[in-house]
Amino acid sequence: MRAIIHVQSTQTLSLSNDEPLPSLPEGEYLLKNEAAGITNGELLWPRPPGLDRSYPCVEAAGVIIKGPSNGKFKAGDKVYHRVAYPRGGGGREYSTVTEEVLALRPRNVTAEEAASIPVSALTAWQGLFEQAGLKPNFNTATHPPKAQRPKIFVNGASSSAGNWFVQLAHAAGYHVAATCSTKNIPLVRSLGADEVVDYTATPLKSYFTTHPKFPLVFDCIGPKTAWHALAPHGRLYTIAPPGPFSDFASWNWDLPVPEDEGIEEGVHGRFFLMRADGEMLGRITELVEGGRCRGVVDGVWGMGEFEGAFGRAGGGRAVGRVVVRVSEE
Repeated sequence: MRAIIHVQSTQTLSLSNDEPLPSLPEGEYLLKNEAAGITNGELLWPRPPGLDRSYPCVEAAGVIIKGPSNGKFKAGDKVYHRVAYPRGGGGREYSTVTEEVLALRPRNVTAEEAASIPVSALTAWQGLFEQAGLKPNFNTATHPPKAQRPKIFVNGASSSAGNWFVQLAHAAGYHVAATCSTKNIPLVRSLGADEVVDYTATPLKSYFTTHPKFPLVFDCIGPKTAWHALAPHGRLYTIAPPGPFSDFASWNWDLPVPEDEGIEEGVHGRFFLMRADGEMLGRITELVEGGRCRGVVDGVWGMGEFEGAFGRAGGGRAVGRVVVRVSEE
């Protein structure tokens, strides 16, 4: 099979046209990958000793070729997943996956759009509804009037995770304010943002000297300025790593509050990591099929264009997810 190979010790990527097919462990599924998403920074994630060579792209959409006779899914099912890292990802034509990370993918989207969803959507779901304890109530009939909706703030709303924070919070009945650059304002508004702050026109530190602050802030790009959006005793949740991955074991996930003028008293912040969860991904499928949310694809690249794809994903300018087309079928 064709596969993108990542060697961590040398931080090199290459394309193999003659990679051995994976063996299928008992109780797992053989998946033919159609498309795979690139998560910025994934090439730097720590791995167990001895796992130097692996396959990137930790989320993928594909078709089940074979699985356990008593499994939840059957051959021919179109599925997607976020791999249970550090297992090899979807940057290859075939991979094996466990049942607990799989979900039927939305029937109303392409494989490329489906591949853009798992990591970002699961990150936002867990940040909103687990870390912050908000209610995942998507019944619009029970939502309060717009003027009475609880408010949240999303820093970096056009990023792959940021757009899902906006969409899920909006679908759950929250008032969403968000930051992005000028050119991405129409996109962020279309995803459900009630207020949009153009950070290229007004830095957050200046903006929040004259505008109301928020009890909850979700940061997707680095919390340095997002602290200024917090109301007194507010909480900030970030997915920006608190240090280099080489120091992962010593990370402090509770963030120190910067000593900067304009930051309110009693605020605190926390870094969190998402986890793979097929059942949760199934709930996201329902929202996409119901037209409540959608994947945002920055661009689609062929397997032979892997260098450009990873360069785009790591360049800090992608709007949504960079996706690799693995198979034409």
